[in-house]
Amino acid sequence: MSATRRRMKAIASARLAPLLCALAALAGCGEPSATSAPTTAAGAADARAHNVVLVVIDTLRADHLSLYGHARATTPRIDAWAAGGTVYERAYAPAPWTLSSMTMLFTGRQILRRSGVRDAERVTLAERLQQHGFQTGGVVANGLLRAQFGWSRGFDHYDQDVDKNDALRDDGWSGEQVVQKGLDWLARRDERPFFLYLHLLDPHYPYRPEPDDAFAPLDTPERQAAFAAALPAAERARLTRDAYAGIEREIANYDAELRGADRALGRLFDALDAQGLADDTLVIVTSDHGECLWQRPMVANPGRFQKCHFPLLFSTHGELVYEELVHVPLVMRGPGVPRGLRSRADASLLDIAPTVLAHFDLPALPRPGGRPLDPRDEKPRHERFAIFDTACALTIDGRYKLHVFRGRHDATEWQPSELYDLAADPGELAPLDDPARTADMRARIDAWMKERAELDAPATEDELRALRAMGYLGDEPAPQSQR
Repeated sequence: MSATRRRMKAIASARLAPLLCALAALAGCGEPSATSAPTTAAGAADARAHNVVLVVIDTLRADHLSLYGHARATTPRIDAWAAGGTVYERAYAPAPWTLSSMTMLFTGRQILRRSGVRDAERVTLAERLQQHGFQTGGVVANGLLRAQFGWSRGFDHYDQDVDKNDALRDDGWSGEQVVQKGLDWLARRDERPFFLYLHLLDPHYPYRPEPDDAFAPLDTPERQAAFAAALPAAERARLTRDAYAGIEREIANYDAELRGADRALGRLFDALDAQGLADDTLVIVTSDHGECLWQRPMVANPGRFQKCHFPLLFSTHGELVYEELVHVPLVMRGPGVPRGLRSRADASLLDIAPTVLAHFDLPALPRPGGRPLDPRDEKPRHERFAIFDTACALTIDGRYKLHVFRGRHDATEWQPSELYDLAADPGELAPLDDPARTADMRARIDAWMKERAELDAPATEDELRALRAMGYLGDEPAPQSQR
């Protein structure tokens, strides 16, 4: 963008700001402004983007990106692009489930409820940006995030992967299609600042990558022994050679779908460069949650039935809150974002909305649970919670983590609690025997749940149908072609 055009845009924004604030007052413009530190991810006050792009790659655990050390070259385009920005090595989702996690990302607010964007008092990031003059567009491949459930709030344009009857499509949008639809929207935009949200469903199960993205399955006795070790001793013989080979094929397909998503994002990065937008746009790439990929026993809790290969091992997400399910990638690039930095700052999806709003000097969202990120502040936050219907975990000072296996409203635990030292045991494989620490952390979990207790809105029939179609309720299999 030319300097002249930027000055004209700044003048126009300044003239419109009083009117926009007046119009937005009814929606909460009068709240205190977000606090912006000089060293936040948004950067110094004189280095400001005019636009923002948020990319969420569904079901992506951090350690399967080559950017985060994976042995396979799964993300070459993201790797190269990230060199010009900041990579957060310790970013976490607050839930292992799309609806909860995305609600908290868009509201910046820690909740217990699965979803909540339909609640009028929960102002979203898109609404806040729209109130302040941004044109807002969303392209979403995950059929759970549907307009009728409130997810289109704050968007001028919301394109979702459902048919004309608002039913999930059987073929599903690929990452390439999501990016193309986003680029089409960008081509139609006017000169106002924009917020573009792209939600890719690759690599969500079932894994059906393009042939050109295929990886050969890994196959070693050591890896087979590691998968078998996750099973109870009496069940280990059931992990036959054929069953193990099937697991490796599925993991190779997961990685191949990720490479397809990476290729699609490469098109986005190239388009932003070609259109002269890269130097004027804050771009954020992250995920809503991770994936277990057969490294733990199938949960004893009958919350839902998994229809995945070798069901004795847990393969997908939800139910549990181990690190592979909540450790997600987070990369930011744009004006003011430190270049070439790998930050050990403790980051959460809860921090994304506060960080964006601080960057643009806009009012904070109501009752924020996150904070504007400072990539150079590497002190772990004292407490970090992750929550699902069947389990909760508390991590203290980035080290000790307690899992409690009961739901938000359940009094009875379906499995004994587990305490881990993440410094000595990052894979959460060897529980500690520390009754005093366990009791203290359990008491804090109980207090936290009580502080944040909210009435749960019962699932509607439409929501239940969407969950069944995605394969989450178990009484109907997901369509084999559903991405």
